[in-house]
Amino acid sequence: LLLGWLGDKFIQLNQDRTHHDNAVIQISMTLVVAFWAFMLAEGILGVSGILCVLGSALVIARYSWPVFVSKDAMHHVWHTIEFVGNCVIFFL
Repeated sequence: LLLGWLGDKFIQLNQDRTHHDNAVIQISMTLVVAFWAFMLAEGILGVSGILCVLGSALVIARYSWPVFVSKDAMHHVWHTIEFVGNCVIFFL
């Protein structure tokens, strides 16, 4: 939850809709929060990484969604990641 909150604060700092780079920063921040939440939980704390990612995602979804610069880009990026993940799981 702490990583989700920190990610939310960073995303809110980059909510200026006039700069295209801010959308890229916001999308990158969601990916970084998901990665680090998993690594911190599994590697250091020894708890479930999936539940930690879920908690961080819920915090970001609750507080950051209204300030995302490009909601469509966010949807496209995460749907692409979902599609690639499903393909990898299917082929395994």
